[in-house]
Amino acid sequence: MDGVIDQLQYYAEFAEKITGDVVEGSTSTRKIFQYKVPYGVVVAITPRNFTAGMVVRMIVPALLTGNTVIVKPSSDTPFTAEWIVRKFVEVGIPKGVLNLVTGKGSEIGD
Repeated sequence: MDGVIDQLQYYAEFAEKITGDVVEGSTSTRKIFQYKVPYGVVVAITPRNFTAGMVVRMIVPALLTGNTVIVKPSSDTPFTAEWIVRKFVEVGIPKGVLNLVTGKGSEIGD
């Protein structure tokens, strides 16, 4: 969980750096253009290993850049993702912004 907390702190700090500016690249002739343009809906299908870390790594950057997210955790380890989504709901994330789909079988994955 320490790694998950570190990830959350990193993304919280990084969110302030997405400004829409032009930034110096690796050489003086290269420029980096930053755009904060949401894709829309991001589907985060997480594996059964490193469950908490993978869920956070997938959903937080998507949320910070204005996307809505559907999390589909592995049917072997759904409870960690459910707990994380519940914590986002408890702190006030708007309804429908972060969604969880669980279940077993190819029907749900498809």
